[in-house]
Amino acid sequence: MNLWQARQKSVEWLATELVEHNALIDTGFEILDKCIALLNQHSKTLNDQFNGRFARVVNLNLAKTRNLLLGSYSMLLDALAQEAGALLRPILEAYELLIYFRLEPTRIHQAIDGKLPSAGKRAKKIRGEFKGLRDHLNTHASHISFGYESAKHLLDYQTSEVKAIQNQSIDVFKRNLSTLNAFQLLIVSEVISCIDVIGNTPESLLEEYKDWRLKSIEASPFPADES
Repeated sequence: MNLWQARQKSVEWLATELVEHNALIDTGFEILDKCIALLNQHSKTLNDQFNGRFARVVNLNLAKTRNLLLGSYSMLLDALAQEAGALLRPILEAYELLIYFRLEPTRIHQAIDGKLPSAGKRAKKIRGEFKGLRDHLNTHASHISFGYESAKHLLDYQTSEVKAIQNQSIDVFKRNLSTLNAFQLLIVSEVISCIDVIGNTPESLLEEYKDWRLKSIEASPFPADES
């Protein structure tokens, strides 16, 4: 029994037809790691000053987000995109937390004291734009559900049987990679804004981010935001 046949096929595609998308995802993680290292540096340099505490709280959130993104990527390799949606919900939470802290940096004390408002209340305060997506994920991905959207990938409509093994086409995999890349872009953009709260982001990191962002937009099947 080969539990990893979907992953093996995905890795094949990443080395051939989807090598560009592979590079974009890898670069996204590399930039996230550089942001984590930079925030660690600020945390040590500024120590118990407010900006040092701000760096630590933001960095803990960022490291957790990186793990969630990597977990989601791993599930995409295994053709488990629908199940990966369960991880997308906390990724959205983590992204909105970055905005929440950046808009009013003293809110980090709520995190330190264990008194953060609920995710829904935080989203309202920052005028978050993902309520519809969160509701969709809550209904169809974060919990066990037997509705069409939750279960359609589990059925073989030709045989009317439940499938034990999931698979995907290269087009579906490519689109899911673009979605993951889009959330990498959102997270990195907001982290850079948070870093700017306590000091300037190094020019070399900004240039790397801008180059990666342009390449990601060019490779994406989704319409670019013109605003």
